[in-house]
Formats: sequence, structure tokens, C-alpha cells
Amino acid sequence: MATNKRVFTLRLSDEVFDKIGILATNQHRSMTNYVEFVLLKHIEDVERESGPIGGGGAARNHDGGDLMSVLKAKRTTSKAEFVNKANSIYIETLGFLTRMSARYSRLLAEPTAKLAGEVIDHAEKANSIFPKGEVNIRLRREHLLEARASLMALDVRLTHCYLILSQNPQGAFTTDSKGKNLPPAEASEKLDRMAQSLGELIDEENELLRGQIKSIGQAEKA
Repeated sequence: MATNKRVFTLRLSDEVFDKIGILATNQHRSMTNYVEFVLLKHIEDVERESGPIGGGGAARNHDGGDLMSVLKAKRTTSKAEFVNKANSIYIETLGFLTRMSARYSRLLAEPTAKLAGEVIDHAEKANSIFPKGEVNIRLRREHLLEARASLMALDVRLTHCYLILSQNPQGAFTTDSKGKNLPPAEASEKLDRMAQSLGELIDEENELLRGQIKSIGQAEKA
């Protein structure tokens, strides 16, 4: 079949290659399709923040570091804190799930990643609804409640993932592309740090969502 897509070579470490393979499998995509999907999503985000690429804005900045720092600054100021926190949870959740072996990946990683995605989806939807008028207030509250429910379920699923990973923490980490394992104590410590970071994010997001739900309740009474 004819195609106008260009072909190029992409060099990756074994670890990154394997992680992309797991993420692609979780979304029922080929690796090539998944990489294209992620890049298209990134381009869409850049153009939404800075305008069409090649038509000013982002395209005029040829220093990748400067561009990303500008976009990062815009993201942190353009969204509500509970939305930013939901995005952080999603990213860290994916990183945590890639530590699971293929044996457990489909059973646990896919449904867990879906819950993390639901937290983002409902947080974004709630944030897009201005709480004015009975209908809008009700819709915003429903999405906030759904986001919190998914967050609580995610917390439970991640606990299950942690318990499985903790049975063989060495198997979750390698130090180089040759597959050399970390020492047991170092692997356990690294796993605990990842779990603690995720736990803290979830606790913080829970408090933020509770605050948003409380404010909606006050708006309903007004």
C-alpha cells in the first residue's frame, strides 16, 4: 500500500525499548504505532500551548531546552492544581507499572493504568466546567466525585502492584542494557521510594479533590 510517511532510524537503549513495548501492548498498539501516537499527542499539546508549529510561536524557538521550559511554565499556570497533580500521578503510575514483568503486566498494569487515566479525564472535565448555574455545578461535582472514586481505586491497585514487585524487587530494576540487576537492598530501596512518591501524590490529590467537592457544595447552597 502506498504511503507518504517518511522512514527514519531511532536508536534506543534496551530498557527504554522494553518499556515502550509494554506501554504499546497495554494499549493494544504496535510499537511503531504507539511511538507515532505519543509524538502526535505531544505535537498537539505544543500547538495548543504555543500555536501552530511552523507558523510562529513554538517554531521560532529552535532551542529545545528553552521551548520545553516555557511550555512547562505555561502548563503549571494554565491548569488547576488538582489537574496538574492528576497528570503527575498518571506519569508516575506508568513509570511504576513498567517495572512489572510481562507475566503480570496484562493482568494488573492495564487496568491500573486505566484508573490513572480516569482520574485525569474526570479532573480535566470538571476543570472545564465553570461552576455557575445548577446544571454546571451538578456536572462539575459529578466529575470531581468520579475522579476521587477512581483515585481511591487506583490507590488499592497500586498497593497490589507494589506487593507483587516487592516479592522480587531485583527483577524490577536493571543498571544497564546488558540486564545486570541492582543489589537486593538497593532495588528494595528504589522500589520503596517510587511507591512512597506515588502514595504522597495520591494523598495530595485526594485532599485537593475533597477541597473542590467542598467548594461545590458551598456553591450549591448559595
